[in-house]
Amino acid sequence: MPAITLRHTYAGAALEDHLLIDLLVGYLHGTSTPIDVEPVRWCRLIEKAYAHKVAPILYRQLHRLGQPVTSETITAFGAWAERVRRKNLFLSVYLAHTLKSLADENIRAIPFKGAALARLAHGDPALRQFEDLDILVDPAHIHRAKNHMIAAGFALQFLPEHVRDLPLPRDHYHFQFRNQRMQINLELHWKTAWSRRNLHEFRVSFEQLWDSGAEITLAKTTMRTLSLEHTIILLCIDSLKETRVKLGRLLDLAALIQQHPALNWDRLLRHAGEIGARRIVETTLAAVHVLLHTSPPVKIATSSWLLDKLIGDYYLDVSLNQSVLRYFRSNIELRDTFRQKGAYVLRQFYTEEGRDRVAQFFIRSLGKSSQAGGR
Repeated sequence: MPAITLRHTYAGAALEDHLLIDLLVGYLHGTSTPIDVEPVRWCRLIEKAYAHKVAPILYRQLHRLGQPVTSETITAFGAWAERVRRKNLFLSVYLAHTLKSLADENIRAIPFKGAALARLAHGDPALRQFEDLDILVDPAHIHRAKNHMIAAGFALQFLPEHVRDLPLPRDHYHFQFRNQRMQINLELHWKTAWSRRNLHEFRVSFEQLWDSGAEITLAKTTMRTLSLEHTIILLCIDSLKETRVKLGRLLDLAALIQQHPALNWDRLLRHAGEIGARRIVETTLAAVHVLLHTSPPVKIATSSWLLDKLIGDYYLDVSLNQSVLRYFRSNIELRDTFRQKGAYVLRQFYTEEGRDRVAQFFIRSLGKSSQAGGR
């Protein structure tokens, strides 16, 4: 039997990592990888795919390519994939129902991630692993939406009683609900992204997100989700959150790049820079290019050393190494922060008023220094 033929290898990565990446690349580009049964630990491969939230894609590839997986393994995997497909379709239908009921109460809501992203990136909700429904609500309507979901049979989770009715709980960004009878988890967001130090909060108003939204059809219902630009920026920010879902985020990005070749990438990168996230977007897109051989038609500037370390120590490791993640995040965030502050200072010199403000600042600074010296 022929040996495994892999297109790419990565230092320190296991055979199953290599094979999983090759199969994901095959899904994106319509290519195949010959596999020898003996060296592959199929259960380990499936575990990795599940941890990275790409298991439905793995099953589709193995089934489509007719790979020689042991009958017991593929039968069990197939049964799981069918359950995921049915659950995703059910969640898609319930999402459409929830959006309609919110609209009937004049509550503006935007579905994102989950089923909406599956439709936008892969064209099929069954091809993306997700466990809950994420809905972004107009902050002015968030408490009405919360009460609406409670009236619909959902219980509010994981939020202390004393902050549940605050205008917008400062240290939170969403309400989490669970309907025990229907086994549905649902999140109502008033912010789309959050980081512990708020360096990469997604500083875009709900009005902007609503006005620029893209229309999709899900469960025979037309709904408004985030625009492609906002979706990609959010995914890039999400990719370096404290999470084990790594290749899944990159696969979503690669699929979006392929599905929407006419996207204005210069405008996207410019917008990412305006909210202080250009560096993290460029680094994540570079990782998509290296690992999944999919890249946007625009030049991406990033550190090759940082990228190599990020891929080897983070994206290919399903365990969560907090120190490694903190290092990468601080490196990327500090670069973005300094870039943003430098750009702000430079912009001041483009107007006469700005130059006057800078000059007055230096004059005041010199005056304070001379006073201190005189004492």
